[in-house]
Amino acid sequence: MGLTNRPVFCRLLRGLLLILLVALPLEMEAAELRFVTVNDFHGAIKPREDDRGGLSRIASVVKSARESSAAEGVPFMALNLGDNVVFEEDARTYRLFGGEPEFYGMTLAGIDLAIPGNHDFALGTDFFADALEHAGFDLLCTNFLEERSDRLAERFLPYKVVDFDGLRVGFFGLLIAAYDSRDYASDNYMTIAREVVRLLREEERCTVVIALSHLGYLWDRELAGAVDGIDVICGGHTHLALKRPAVVNGTAIVHGGAYGQQVGELSLFVDDAGEVVSLDWELRAMDGTVPDDEEVLAFLEPFWDAYPGKEDSPASAGGGGCSMTFAPALIIVPLLLLQGRSGLGRR
Repeated sequence: MGLTNRPVFCRLLRGLLLILLVALPLEMEAAELRFVTVNDFHGAIKPREDDRGGLSRIASVVKSARESSAAEGVPFMALNLGDNVVFEEDARTYRLFGGEPEFYGMTLAGIDLAIPGNHDFALGTDFFADALEHAGFDLLCTNFLEERSDRLAERFLPYKVVDFDGLRVGFFGLLIAAYDSRDYASDNYMTIAREVVRLLREEERCTVVIALSHLGYLWDRELAGAVDGIDVICGGHTHLALKRPAVVNGTAIVHGGAYGQQVGELSLFVDDAGEVVSLDWELRAMDGTVPDDEEVLAFLEPFWDAYPGKEDSPASAGGGGCSMTFAPALIIVPLLLLQGRSGLGRR
């Protein structure tokens, strides 16, 4: 009888130990990494009618988080997950201003690393390459088809490694091969991801691997289930705002909404063995309680009247040419809330 039940007991014991590790990261003196994520901004430089959103508020949160993290000695990065331009399928402001308010505004806001989204290709590769002249941060696109644009091939990195005092963190980026980016991205997501994760783990000696994804939530779940070795997927494209991370195959998946209505605040805790043992994830609303960053607000002033906002704001953050409609999101989100914070761990 005892021999028969021993495997069950061992699995229960491992599960209990994992729960303890996830719940008590600070008692383990785990190293912390902090991030702010910006999802699917779509040129929403101004607050909407409910007084939520606005790039100057995002800038204020990013700068404050960077300052407080530095004071505590905690590494910090601000991540942008693509689709910075084209408001509600309307590319007029993108065409008129060439992406300057969005890409230079994000630069002033303090974005450190980004990926492209499908809407960024709405006016073609040369127009996008010109727009990126305003961006003072690196962009990743591991599955970009380099032969389609020499200029963007030079601009995009296949991956990036950041060394935080010996803790090496590897990032890679995936772009959906559909909509405006269908001719510029490979849809062989899993094979490409497996190879870059292997490279980051084995050749670049990364302790933590983070995927920046503009594939959409369902593809992110497929990616997590099919590719071992990814600690976190910071995802965009489907405009979901997840209150808690989903966990698939030991990989956490976070999504932070759209149109600058909120930002994601992510903390990872890494133990001495190099395992991500816990994470904290919170959506922070960009409402009237968040002060404006005066530098960004002054930069945006010449463009202000040309952009939608307030009375002509989007009625919902669930559309915009995404791969998943709002109705499936209502079904999926309750399932995510059941998954909580447990289940992290490298395969």
